[in-house]
Amino acid sequence: PDRNAYWSVLHADKNNNVHIATAWSRKHFGANAFQKGTYLRYDVGQDKYFKANGVEVGIPVSIESSNADKFYPGEIPWNDDVIEIQTPKVTINNQGYPVVSYAYNTDVNYSRSAPIYKMNIATWTGTEWLRIDDILSDIVPNFSRPPITNTGNRINVIGKGITKGSTLVSSTDNGASFTMSSSLISNGADESLNYNNTTDLFIDFRKLYKIVYADNSLNIEDFEAFNFKYSPNPTSNYLKLSSVKPIENIKLFNLLGQQVLTKTFNNQKEVDLNVTNFKTGIYLMKVRIEGRVETFKILKK
Repeated sequence: PDRNAYWSVLHADKNNNVHIATAWSRKHFGANAFQKGTYLRYDVGQDKYFKANGVEVGIPVSIESSNADKFYPGEIPWNDDVIEIQTPKVTINNQGYPVVSYAYNTDVNYSRSAPIYKMNIATWTGTEWLRIDDILSDIVPNFSRPPITNTGNRINVIGKGITKGSTLVSSTDNGASFTMSSSLISNGADESLNYNNTTDLFIDFRKLYKIVYADNSLNIEDFEAFNFKYSPNPTSNYLKLSSVKPIENIKLFNLLGQQVLTKTFNNQKEVDLNVTNFKTGIYLMKVRIEGRVETFKILKK
């Protein structure tokens, strides 16, 4: 009681999940008074909800309970006269982990009438939420809600700083760090749309813009530096994989974009993938080695 999950932003991935980032206030009136932020994943196929660590939770979620997965836990007690964060946006990185962007009030008293916002990131590392402060290196306007995308094999935030103007910042390490990519001619962005693997479309007031990214994924020739091999292909039961560097994880998708298998390995350079029970057809296999991901096509007989 007396707590409001006032504003939630949703991101649907290609694996039948909806990722939900929510800003919480005690009471909401007038200007935003958000003080905490939570994350939740809804698996459409299972009709179940999960925290970032994969633990299932029941709904409704109370901000005061252990079910609340706080990417921003709040820094002071509930207070209707302060504001700590603004509305978050969420996407997922190449590991399938959530990355959340949110404006954070750096005013020492968390002033509601004269906030000083900077753009922060919260990235789930697999074990904890990693907080990255001030990715734009600039103060951002009130009510800043810049889009965040995973396009061009990088995490991108289209933000607007008071001093630097509209800026694109990107992460090539799944949201662990961010650097400025370029200045933009727009006045920021309200909403964005992933057009294809290397292109984002975004809206700035009444204008539509396009950003085309250079794809940071390794090409086949570069990936061969790991001497990665897989055989037999086609296969009816087992696929053998090997590399001179440890294979970190493997994800298998059908041609509908649904993830049908995921495997994580511990310092293994040779692994066997059992596909015996899979339906006949073509699958896309994403292999991660030393933080780099490449996609291969396999045929199940």
